[in-house]
Amino acid sequence: MGYMSALDDFKKIDVLASGSVDFPTADLKIRTLNFHSNKVERFRLPNHPDVLVSSCWENEVLSDFDDININFSYPVFLPEGEKRYDKVIVLLHGLNERTWMKYMPWANELARSTKSAVLLFPISYHMNRAPKEWADPRVMLAVLNSGHLRYDKANSTSFVNVALSQRLLSDPLRFFTSGYQSANDLANLLEEIKMGKVSYISPNAQVDFFAYSIGAFLSQILFIANPNDIVSNSRLFMFCGGAFFNEMNGVSKMIMDEPSFSKIFNYYNDEFEKESARQTRLGLFIKDNRFAMAFRSMLNMNRLKDFRCDMLSKFKGQVYAISLLKDKVISPTGVSSFFRSIGSKNIEMVDFTFPHSHEQPFPIIGKPTISDAVDGGFKHVFRRAACFLG
Repeated sequence: MGYMSALDDFKKIDVLASGSVDFPTADLKIRTLNFHSNKVERFRLPNHPDVLVSSCWENEVLSDFDDININFSYPVFLPEGEKRYDKVIVLLHGLNERTWMKYMPWANELARSTKSAVLLFPISYHMNRAPKEWADPRVMLAVLNSGHLRYDKANSTSFVNVALSQRLLSDPLRFFTSGYQSANDLANLLEEIKMGKVSYISPNAQVDFFAYSIGAFLSQILFIANPNDIVSNSRLFMFCGGAFFNEMNGVSKMIMDEPSFSKIFNYYNDEFEKESARQTRLGLFIKDNRFAMAFRSMLNMNRLKDFRCDMLSKFKGQVYAISLLKDKVISPTGVSSFFRSIGSKNIEMVDFTFPHSHEQPFPIIGKPTISDAVDGGFKHVFRRAACFLG
């Protein structure tokens, strides 16, 4: 089945709403499993306001919703039906994603070609871990047009990115705390697998990762921290990801606007590291916490370089990346910098013949004349992934 035809089939499915999906013409089954995230400690910047914007309504819409973020479900693809799997791939998505739709064919292909269970795990405050209003064009257009918000006059602000943009603009620490919670969630997920607490997955299962965009950044942090050697035997395949933070450009109508990206870029490349030298609650945490140290080491190539390289030295052959030459969000040169820093050549540069972007490497809407080319590009990436992870 090609990418475009698979996408058409999955458009008819709302797996999170139904809870389970069976396919009459295949052994594939999709189930949803529940997860409880440990609430993470919140930090405040000095002189940080307690509200996001001047309007109480907007503040309510864009605030943190702990219940949704802490208790959630995630889909699992079972290529050979309901049984215990000895291999599992955790699929991680990109920044500002609100629906699993584009990833359904990805998970299906990985499951089919590797005979592994594939878990689609949501990052903190993304997908179904975020309020539905953040993905509602009507609500977000109302926020965008309210007149209370700081936005980009060069038009990088959109109803798609306004929720994330305003939340990061108001509190840039959300980028770190959300990532920390997500990394902690993944470590706990792997521990639950080892204890036999995850349905359909063997306690001794080989757990690998397919990570896209910011999901790759999250995976790198997990592999560097490697709490309790939880990923020592895991493999990581990165697609459109793998660069250091200072070599990323998140400005996109699909991701975040220019003011919010400038805010977090400047904060994490300067003030965040200075904070680690202060005797504040945040400073002590980011200085000593293993995930925080891993995060800091991925902000630029020279930060905590010895720590990062020492932790990743044993993973050289366990990490692979495909980078797109036309990627303007996570540049191929940035990904190359990471692989050079760990002495690995496991990186491939690809230039698709069809129109594409970081946000849509495989266009979900396009002319029928390019469908064969899109299918070919899709097969190339996922054959490489299956070969590496299979």
